[in-house]
Amino acid sequence: MNERRTTEGFIPSPSFILHPSSFILALWAAGTVFGEVMQQVAMYLCLLLVIALRRRISLARDVKAYALATGAFALWQAISPAIALAAGTAQRWPGSLRYGQFVDTSAAALAAMAAHLAAPHAAVAIVLTAAWVLNAWVGLFQHFVEWPFGRPFWMTTGVERVHENFAASGPPRYGAGGLLFHRLRFAHGAVAVLGPAAAFASRPGAWRPVAAVLGLHLLAVPYLGFARAALGTTLLVVATAALLALRGRARLVALGALILPAALSLSNDAWRERLLRGAHNIAGGERTLAMSAGWELVKAHPLLGVGFGNHKPMAAATAPTTGVTDYLATDSHNVLLTVWAETGLVGLALCILMHALWVRAALRRARAGSAWAAGALLSWLGFVVLGQVHYLPYHTGVHLTFALIWGLALAPEEQVRATR
Repeated sequence: MNERRTTEGFIPSPSFILHPSSFILALWAAGTVFGEVMQQVAMYLCLLLVIALRRRISLARDVKAYALATGAFALWQAISPAIALAAGTAQRWPGSLRYGQFVDTSAAALAAMAAHLAAPHAAVAIVLTAAWVLNAWVGLFQHFVEWPFGRPFWMTTGVERVHENFAASGPPRYGAGGLLFHRLRFAHGAVAVLGPAAAFASRPGAWRPVAAVLGLHLLAVPYLGFARAALGTTLLVVATAALLALRGRARLVALGALILPAALSLSNDAWRERLLRGAHNIAGGERTLAMSAGWELVKAHPLLGVGFGNHKPMAAATAPTTGVTDYLATDSHNVLLTVWAETGLVGLALCILMHALWVRAALRRARAGSAWAAGALLSWLGFVVLGQVHYLPYHTGVHLTFALIWGLALAPEEQVRATR
């Protein structure tokens, strides 16, 4: 039985459903909508489970190489502030919340190892679909109506973020944040989930109509949240899936579906203003300032960087020459540039190696017929594109959403087959 058949429809056995790994990964999936604290709890439970059951985990050579590279990069991030302090390239230890994000680097590898104990693709798909369809409908309400309720008790983000009116004229149109109450977390998380949705929607099978419905909801999310880069990325991901996996009329229908969000954006005054401002941000605006501060750090400390989590204070010190503000100094608005500025060429090389090894492992499984691996590759494409203008790991919840998708892509074929 090939992997494509085993990942496109199965009925899990009771022993599989009751496996702790299944509960943990399903909890992680729910956390993509209901808050990053839930995701972090699931990630640390994965860590404890992997440590406790490590003798039962046998990784393929390509997954083991990826896990080792991930561990090396996370370790380098963890010790880089101490190295920067010793070398005199930093003046203080980074804040605990920002520094603690080095653990997030290992999240996809932890999810992959947990999936070697039990790979609950169907359970995760059901949870993601239900949660993100609900999330999109909440976002639709927030887009047209100023949120009249308080924030949910489990969230720390204030509701004022969904009270921002983006309308250039006419009735107000608010930047939706869904149940995350944050425009960018809402939109960027949707990009991560869109990869598997697009992959399954482009393949025949029981999951196809469900994935298509989910995909349509995810396409609406960046539009409702006025997230420019995320909207362009979602269109690119769906177009890539259609061109690679569909033929004939199905391809035309999928590509035609992209016309609606593109046309709505171009015909809307608020969106046209957003797009014009986005072009200005890239060509001399806020993102240029943030990136210029990052380049100053790279030029000053190219090999070792200023230490993981130290970007903001060190970049803010360049304000007299770069003009960067305290807000824009948080990161370089670019994944690789921020990694280089904080962890130097050593960290940059480890980061690129980590991603390259994951792509190699995922490609192998996608070529063997795994729809989930193909979807994870589309998710990774979205990460790379968004990473040109956003430092995505800054939002832990967004990073952990991508990590869950990537980790499940590396589940072994025999573990997936065992769920039938």
